[in-house]
Parts: sequence; C-alpha cells; structure tokens
Amino acid sequence: MVDKVAGAGEPVPDRFCRIGWWNLVSGLLIVQVTALALGQEAGPTDADKALDELRGRTTFDESDDRVLDAWIRGELAGLDADPADPERTKTFQQRCVAQITNSRNKPEFVARLADRVGIQFAARLADCDTLAPPAARAIASVLRQFGQTGVLDALEAGLKCQSRQDVRYLCAQGFGRLRDSIAVNPVLMERTLSILRAAGQAETSGAVAAQIYDALSFRSGDRLAETMAAMLDVVTARIDKRRTVPACDGGELVFLDFVTANRPPNRALTERLVGLLAVQLRLDVARLEQEGVDEYEKMRLLTSVEAGESLLTQLVGPPTAPSVRNALKKGDDVRMLEAKIELNKWIGTPNAPGVLNGQPWNVPVSAP
Repeated sequence: MVDKVAGAGEPVPDRFCRIGWWNLVSGLLIVQVTALALGQEAGPTDADKALDELRGRTTFDESDDRVLDAWIRGELAGLDADPADPERTKTFQQRCVAQITNSRNKPEFVARLADRVGIQFAARLADCDTLAPPAARAIASVLRQFGQTGVLDALEAGLKCQSRQDVRYLCAQGFGRLRDSIAVNPVLMERTLSILRAAGQAETSGAVAAQIYDALSFRSGDRLAETMAAMLDVVTARIDKRRTVPACDGGELVFLDFVTANRPPNRALTERLVGLLAVQLRLDVARLEQEGVDEYEKMRLLTSVEAGESLLTQLVGPPTAPSVRNALKKGDDVRMLEAKIELNKWIGTPNAPGVLNGQPWNVPVSAP
C-alpha cells in the first residue's frame, strides 16, 4: 500500500506513515510522562482541590492545618525527587507562588498558609548544608514572596545558612519586605532587630550585608533609635573584620545612605557613629594605597570615602573640615600622600591631634 502526501505527486510507502504516526504518539507520551515527573499534572491534584476549599475561609482548625501541611509536604516531596533539576525547582516555585497570589484568596488563608509553610521550610533550612543548592535557593525564593510574618522562623533559619550566600541574600530580602508589618508589632520588632543584628555581625558578604541593612531600615521616629543601635552593632563587627581582611565589599554603602537621610536621634548614637566613620575612613584610605585592588573595589572605596567623609563633615561641622575626597581627585603622584595628610587632620597623630580627638568626639588618636 501507498499513501499520497497532500500537494505532492510522489507516493509514500505506508511504513513511513506508520513510523511518522508512532513518532507523534511516542512524542506525546514522552511529554505527558515528563510533565507528570515534574509535577505538572494536566489538572489539579487532590491536594490542590482540598486547598482550594480553604481558600475563601477566614477561620481554620486543626483539620484545616492537616490539609495545608499535606499540600506543603507534597510540594517538598516533588522537589526532593530531583532537587538539582532546574525544571523541577522552577515548577516548585511557580506552584507555591500561585497559591500565594491566587485572586480568590482571603487574607486569612494566606496568613495561615504562611504559618504552616514557615514551620516546614524552617525545618528544611535548619539543615541547609544537606540540601542541594538549587533546592535551598528555591525554598528561600518562595519565602521571600510571602510577605507574611508567619515565615519569620524560616527566614531566620535561612539567614543562618552559612554555606549558602544566595539563601542568606534572599532571606534578608524577605525580612525587608516584611518591614512595615514588623514595625507595628513591638514584639516582632524586638525579635527582628535581634535576628538581623546577629546575622549582620556574622555576615561576610557585602551583598548580603547590604540587604540586612536595608531590612533594618525602620524609619519611624519611635523606632529610629533601636534601628540605629542595631545598625551600628553590625557596622562595628564588620569593621573589626576589615582590620584583618581589609577588602571593601561595599555592604556599608547602604548603611551610609540610611544614616545620611536619617540622622541619629540622640547624642550617644551620634558620637558612636562619628567614631565608626573615622575608623572606616582610615581603613578605606589604607586600602586604596595597597596593591592588587581591582577597579570594582576601587569604585566602592571611593564611594565609601565620599559618602562617609561627607556625613562626618555634616555631623562634626568644623569651620574648615579636612577633605580626603578632594585629595583623592588629584594626580596619581600626589593624591595618596595628600589623602593621608587630610586623613590625619581628622584622626590625628601622636604629634598632632586631629579634629576628632578632642571633646565631644574623643576618637582615639589614629582611629585604631
């Protein structure tokens, strides 16, 4: 037997037609099997349907929590099946976010889902080192999307994931997105400041530190003193690290932006800030003089000097303030020498006190 190809005059043997149909059918089977393997079912699962029944509710009991927990366990099990598969992690994130953003959700449903997600995700991130990196990143990415305080435990666990900078970055962003909700709750506020302070003090990545400073940016007047104290604790710890590892990772640039726009609300915090700015300025100038500083770090250093010294001038306000900034704009042959001269006018030397060594700032000579 032979078949005709539409629009062609040559007959085609029927075995080729059968091969063509088999390829088409087998291809569809492969697509269906692959979709099932990835958790991309043709329709909603039983767990999805059970979750849908809760979506419009405003009150929940233990039986409802069991429904929520079962759905979350199912999604995590799908992720566990092949946690390094990018398609599977993408599907996991998409399915979780779809539950958060469903237009039929009542706010109470999203809050309850966040509570249950927070419990299970916190347990996973507590053992972050045992998770495949794509899976850990996917879990942190979902947490960032929630915008609900119910996931605080899980975000805290992610910030402690020392082997995964990307997880810490995403979880710090998650805290930032909760800032307004946290600010109105004194208990959550105190807890969050404690979490972020500890995380920032331990942080070795400038990118993550920047997100932690952003998450700490509570601007309301009655919270500013607490915020500033926590930020200064983080800066102190990170400056201590720079005394032995002098590279500038740029994390403090976000902090400098914040304190430029939001001055310390009391004298004690102002004096503490001035002392830290003096040490940071010294470290920046010393680093600029070292060999092996690449162009990206040099840009961060120059930005840090510009912002830090500008703020120092505004806070201290001497009639003729030293200017490391202007010295660094001069020719290569003299700029570092003149920058150190200007720096010493701020922090002093054993033979010549600087602007900051006397009252009320009392910065130790040379800002060690």
